[in-house]
Amino acid sequence: MANSSLSAAKTTKNDEFYTQYADIQKEVNAYIEYDKNVFRDKTVLLPCDDPEQSNFTKFFAQNFERYGLKRLISTSYARSSKKSKYGIDTYPSLFEEESPIYDADKSKSHGRIFILDRTDVTGDGRVDYDDLTWEYLDGDGDFRSDEVKRLRDDADVIVTNPPFSMFREFLAWIVEADKKFLVIGNMNAITYKEVFPLIKENKIWLGATGFTNDMVFAVPEGTDIAESDRAKAAKLGYVGNFTRLGNSCWFTNLDHGRRHQPLSLMTMADNLKFSRHKEIRGKEAYDHYDNYDAIEVPYTDAIPSDYTECLGVPISFLDKYCPFQYKIIGATESEGKGFSAGLWNPDSGISQATINGNKVYKRLFIKKLGGGYQRMIETIVKMGIALEEITYYSGIMGVPISFLDKYCPEQFEIIGLDRYVKDNPHYGKRFNLNGKETYARVLICNNK
Repeated sequence: MANSSLSAAKTTKNDEFYTQYADIQKEVNAYIEYDKNVFRDKTVLLPCDDPEQSNFTKFFAQNFERYGLKRLISTSYARSSKKSKYGIDTYPSLFEEESPIYDADKSKSHGRIFILDRTDVTGDGRVDYDDLTWEYLDGDGDFRSDEVKRLRDDADVIVTNPPFSMFREFLAWIVEADKKFLVIGNMNAITYKEVFPLIKENKIWLGATGFTNDMVFAVPEGTDIAESDRAKAAKLGYVGNFTRLGNSCWFTNLDHGRRHQPLSLMTMADNLKFSRHKEIRGKEAYDHYDNYDAIEVPYTDAIPSDYTECLGVPISFLDKYCPFQYKIIGATESEGKGFSAGLWNPDSGISQATINGNKVYKRLFIKKLGGGYQRMIETIVKMGIALEEITYYSGIMGVPISFLDKYCPEQFEIIGLDRYVKDNPHYGKRFNLNGKETYARVLICNNK
């Protein structure tokens, strides 16, 4: 019995975290500041939620009119399923028990769905949290069920804090449906084999806040919390059933302003003379890895602005990553086979990066984009073409044919169409990117 309880407590500790209202507000406001219409006329789905306790539901319901939402849908997991999966005993709320549709049996075995649309149910002249309506789901509310999948398919944006232990599966569930999303995960997920290729291809990126700041989460009564984490949460003003997680961050494919802010960096010579980091200052040169064809840059602010070859940086670089300034080449082979894009020397027999025989923690490999590239990408993105739709190599870019709608011949020169370029070894066939055939691409370059 004791071992069973301990196991349940560990599962609870790993998966049951309730996000604070202030953290949601700070993050979502960053998207609103960048694009005030990001949620306008959209259906927002909040799966893996507990609508009566969830701050996600409260936040979006209270801002329903301000953001111009079309519909808000929030689903919860059945109490009996929570009990069997997480060892959590929960009881129906007074709100549920006093509802005319309350069903004692369904309350245990069925999830619930809360819906808010543009109907002023209370008649108070506004649409907000008080206008939410609810009913029991047919199933237990598992996000993998056909019932919740249908809600996913009808939604425009998915926002939630999914179970951390199921992050891989949950993200795949979103990507499968090609939806916009904003979710919380562990920062170590950056190098998951299911996640890193999406980051590399600019299909997902880190959110606007939370990466370098502690996030505090509420947890169910009885959850095993490390005293050090409880104390840190209390220091931040959260006393009781709260824990602090310093390795949490937001993952998204919604654009925000921080992605468009290039890093302000010093040259290599200036870094070696004046860097605030003792590991850099006073050295003759940056260290080169023993087993990777790249130099080691242990801090993001120590990236040399004038270095044009491959650099190895910590995963924390992504918090400051500007895709108009640097291109992500790969990651160390220790994070996934083939991730290093040919930079690794397999004869070394060591997949983790090493310097003078000493292993270095997870590293991403990046390379600076030339000034011409930066200007081209920024210009094309301003035309309304998504960054992930752009491919580039040796001064030439491949862009969707929709580019032609805003094409200015004084600005860009059209080289040709992908499959009809004379140097294409597979003449007549479309290009491949990461092993997948791309849709038709127009090849362009700067008009000098």
